[in-house]
Amino acid sequence: MNAIGYHIIIDGFFNKKSFESIDKIYDFLIKSVSEVNMTIIMPPVIVKFPYNTDLLLKVYKDYADNNLKDTDLYKDIKKYIVETNNSLSGFSGTQILMESHLAIHTFPELKIKDVPDSIFVSLDLYSCKEYNFENYIDYLKREHGFIEGCILELKRFGSRIESKNYFSEI
Repeated sequence: MNAIGYHIIIDGFFNKKSFESIDKIYDFLIKSVSEVNMTIIMPPVIVKFPYNTDLLLKVYKDYADNNLKDTDLYKDIKKYIVETNNSLSGFSGTQILMESHLAIHTFPELKIKDVPDSIFVSLDLYSCKEYNFENYIDYLKREHGFIEGCILELKRFGSRIESKNYFSEI
């Protein structure tokens, strides 16, 4: 029996140069879809987080003005927005396909200890059309500097799911 769905989920570390701007995320989504021979229905939707740092900075200032510097919220805003100059903002993007979707979430604050140019990325590619999982992983290594990570491959058959879960590293 043929599967009705092919799904790969990747949580891993990549070279950050492929994921450091909205333009790079856009290119990644478009080229990834081309790599697996799927059909784009509409342009990618991409957002940057945190998207409203002005509001967080206002809360930060209000907490400081009201002697609330010992609160967890104040400390978190200081850690992730003020001390990093908001450089840790990641991106989330979705590419809607005729066959289903591709989603990405980046976490620049997470990196491999000895690889300062690394970035943590979560990917989710689901399709009703069969595609070659191994070729897609090879593409990620070759074109986007996939370093290491956990990979979950799923084949959905309606009443059952076959899965393969493994750790990949170069």
